[in-house]
Amino acid sequence: MIQFDLLRDLARRELLDHLDKYAGTKVLVWDEGLTAPLDLIAKHSVLRERQVDKMVPLKAGRLPVDLGQFDNVVFMVRPDVHLMDAVADNVQREESAHGTRAEFHIMFVPQRSLLCEMRLKEKEVFGSFTFLDELSLFWFPLDIDVISMENRSVFRDYHLNDDPTCLNRVAKGILALQSVFGVIPKVYGKGPAARQVYEFMVQMRKESIAHENPVIGKIDSLIIIDRQIDLITPFLTQLTYEGLIDETFGIKFNSVRLPAHKFKAPDSPNDDFDDPDPFEMKTIPLHSGEDMFCELRDKNFNAVGPTLSKKAKYVSSQFEERHEAKTVQELKSFVDKLPQMKILKQSLSIHTTIAELVKKATDDRRFLENLQVEQELVNFQNADRPLDYLEDACCHEEEIVKVLRLICLQNVVNSGVKPKILEHYRRLILQTYGYKHLLTLQSLERLGLLNLQSQVSRNYPVLRKRLNLTMDDTDEQDPSDIAYVHSVYAPLSVRLVQNFAHPGWQSIKDVLELLPGPTVAETQNVPANLKKVKDENHQATTLVLFVGGCTFAEISALRFLSQREESNTEFLVATTALINGDTFVESLMTQVDDNLAPRFV
Repeated sequence: MIQFDLLRDLARRELLDHLDKYAGTKVLVWDEGLTAPLDLIAKHSVLRERQVDKMVPLKAGRLPVDLGQFDNVVFMVRPDVHLMDAVADNVQREESAHGTRAEFHIMFVPQRSLLCEMRLKEKEVFGSFTFLDELSLFWFPLDIDVISMENRSVFRDYHLNDDPTCLNRVAKGILALQSVFGVIPKVYGKGPAARQVYEFMVQMRKESIAHENPVIGKIDSLIIIDRQIDLITPFLTQLTYEGLIDETFGIKFNSVRLPAHKFKAPDSPNDDFDDPDPFEMKTIPLHSGEDMFCELRDKNFNAVGPTLSKKAKYVSSQFEERHEAKTVQELKSFVDKLPQMKILKQSLSIHTTIAELVKKATDDRRFLENLQVEQELVNFQNADRPLDYLEDACCHEEEIVKVLRLICLQNVVNSGVKPKILEHYRRLILQTYGYKHLLTLQSLERLGLLNLQSQVSRNYPVLRKRLNLTMDDTDEQDPSDIAYVHSVYAPLSVRLVQNFAHPGWQSIKDVLELLPGPTVAETQNVPANLKKVKDENHQATTLVLFVGGCTFAEISALRFLSQREESNTEFLVATTALINGDTFVESLMTQVDDNLAPRFV
């Protein structure tokens, strides 16, 4: 079984090798967008071993450190042109203040950019850098079976701004994976972004095949899913444990921040004297290394309560064994189990608290009404309900992302909305939230997420029937279908992957033609001595790459397919970003300063 932990080890080694190039003490100036992802690769304690004595965020102005005490200043940034202005400002101010003995270096993650270098030259600081390096870190391992580029702008950049640069990086990322896990012989995909990524892969491989790392293949096939072919799934509320934590509180880089006082034990010191600080937050790690979370994460939330209850009874019975132990051997056996039982008890307490916080949010009337509207939409029921609900939501001034999310869902399911409703939605948004959102509405129109209903190409009804996308009798406690992740709806993207595994995409060729963009079905040449070795118990390994982001619910659905008894395929997940409906909508919004927003009288 492939585990992506290997990528973390390789990335850490490459990062440390780069830092070793800069002799002496170092100040690391981080692009804040990289702080959390790189923390997954190397903790500060590891960097200290390479004489990184200070770490500061990248901001315009002078650096908040005395550079007279350091030999090197290393800027670690993404290849974004706007970041170069802050880098240049730092360098200019430090050099003009009183000079510095420190050398300046810049490390681009994951690759250098000609446009960034041109901006540094325009700012007249290009010559101030001793080293301009690149850290080829395309993927951040979020779990043993999930890697992410953590770039939420890919969908917007390609589908809205017509900029394929982001897909060039995706293709480079795949080639980087192949240098570790071997060339993937079969490549499939659907959507314009999938085709573009594959074409970039072919071009890059031709240019570098002489230097290709000779590694025996470990992955049988790659499926590239363009987010554009399934825009329903990200707008729906996720109903798995991990998905709902993300929907409610937001998961960032394998952790969630929650009110600290909720996790304090009743008998903790000073509990009777100090009022808890409601603003103090506690960071809770969420990853498969914790057995309890690993068991809960992919369950429908309605199955979490019974599971926690069983665990609580088990823990209680184990601790009761100490009263039943009568011999020295029995006491020793209990003591040996005690450390593990304490860990389990603490983990149980943490997840019981998290589940209670999530339940409080899901029991809210607004949440339940919104969920009902979503489920009625995907089931083609009560067509007028969204309009009434959205009018009420705007009256209560709900977050605009929640309102836009539901409008987009209605638009995708119904292939647009009627002219009067469309105009009503526009007026509702602009009058409630301000004309600064006019550009956002225009962006959604260009993406086909807010437009007039088409009577010609209403594809969802056909897709729903042919792919069995909705189910009324989903067993949430002991599911038999991937629809459990949304209770009534099976993610279209994962249903396509399921059909790929069995019986194959040839059986749904007519369905694929209904989805936007070309279908990819290609073979990459692999030298005979590097082909994956098969045996009688061979289990196929398929890497599913989401271009434009994927949800925790989709990951749970893919894990469900891997774990089924009849399955002979292990699915791994790569994505350009982990998203939910709110973050996806936010990535499509155009931010305009209130003072610059157009005024209409």
